[in-house]
Amino acid sequence: MKHAEWIARGVTAGFALFALLAHWLLATDVSVWSGWLPIALLVGLGLARQWPTSPAPDYGDVARNWQWVTALVVLGIAVVAVAYGSVATPPRAWDGANYWDVRARVFFDAPTLQQTFFTQDAVYVQTREYPLTQPLALASAMRLLGADAGRLVFPLLYVTMLVTFASALRRTVAATWVPLFAVCFGVTPMLTDSTMGSVDSGFGDFFVCFCVTALAAGMLAKDRLLLFAGAALVVLVKPEGLFYAPIAAAAVWGFGKRREFVPIVVGWAVGALTWLPLYFRLTSRESPRAVLWAGVLVVASAAIGSKTWLDRRDRHAAVPIAILLALPIVAFLVAAALRSSIPNGDALSAYLSGTDRILERLRDLPTILVGHLQYMFMVRRMGLVFGLVFLLALVPRRYTARCPSPALAAFLVIGWLFLFVPFLASPETDLRHHLRSSMDRLLEHWLGACWLLVGVWLPAAVVHAKASEKPHSAA
Repeated sequence: MKHAEWIARGVTAGFALFALLAHWLLATDVSVWSGWLPIALLVGLGLARQWPTSPAPDYGDVARNWQWVTALVVLGIAVVAVAYGSVATPPRAWDGANYWDVRARVFFDAPTLQQTFFTQDAVYVQTREYPLTQPLALASAMRLLGADAGRLVFPLLYVTMLVTFASALRRTVAATWVPLFAVCFGVTPMLTDSTMGSVDSGFGDFFVCFCVTALAAGMLAKDRLLLFAGAALVVLVKPEGLFYAPIAAAAVWGFGKRREFVPIVVGWAVGALTWLPLYFRLTSRESPRAVLWAGVLVVASAAIGSKTWLDRRDRHAAVPIAILLALPIVAFLVAAALRSSIPNGDALSAYLSGTDRILERLRDLPTILVGHLQYMFMVRRMGLVFGLVFLLALVPRRYTARCPSPALAAFLVIGWLFLFVPFLASPETDLRHHLRSSMDRLLEHWLGACWLLVGVWLPAAVVHAKASEKPHSAA
């Protein structure tokens, strides 16, 4: 497990380094050499070796051989299926092909922005303003391994995510639980069913799940390398990543330590300063570089300073909770203030311009809430994970243990509240269609984090239940 953990941490850091380097090269009109991908992965392995994690605690138990053998067989079958699906077929849905694969094919032909596809507004590009990490990684792998074999990037991410998940869980619970939860997470239908936004579907949502899982695992393992890499990478994968990293930072701000908070903020700042100037360029607008740099650095500095101040004071838990609950209001005000500086005609501007619609859409809040719950409890897509989270959260505390990781729980709660924003601010008039087409893939982002929360909370609840039975047995 130790060597597997090192490789998984290194691959995660390597993808983050590749994403940062590739976006900087594109911004300076330099072609992205395909060899940078393996070099970045090797450098990531070196960083993981240079900054190792602390030794895993000894809980006095060892998973039995049959548990690991069973888990490895089941997950091995899933990995083979994902690998075969990745290579055997191109993207199997419109979004996978149009949003992601087209750009990968363009970069495969010429890994630069100096081509008609990006320079001419007359060329219709569905996701012109989307980050470019996944298309660039696929294009680099395709140039190195072949047009079809390049899609093996997806099973590599899948295996890395599973090892990251299991390694973080091993540091927080008894080893006998780890194989069970690794299998539960790995075979979640949304990840493996070829008819959905699965690992090999070509959608970018799995890559976001990879990043969010790295952030959640970093919180549990207190792994600063994972926290930095996850925060920087998620910004460069999909537009919502620009908000997911601050959500992680907000959770750690309220319930974590400064040493875990700073890597998230720095990772987000580096990712944002890498992506936002390129975003303006892709949308054919003048980039307010001075404003962007000043704004990001001021926000990052203020966040780190406030965390330092907070950690020096004894405060009741109500203080961070109240501030965290105020975040949606702050986000609304920031979005309203940014509207004038965001280019028109792209997805981000469409949603930010929807701040005027939020008050009108509040009457649709019951429909949105029902849609959320419908997909959360849809076993054939999400498995049992959201049901288990709700069960553990709603059971009275006298019957179960308190949540062992308040920071991870806060990450999920704020993330879930954030998922209401796309539907409240959406320019789409058919709300039910929007829920059907987007809700499952937005929830997919949080599958790893949810299973990690269940993985640390359910064993604690079992221990609590056994401890509660002992006095009765003695009597």
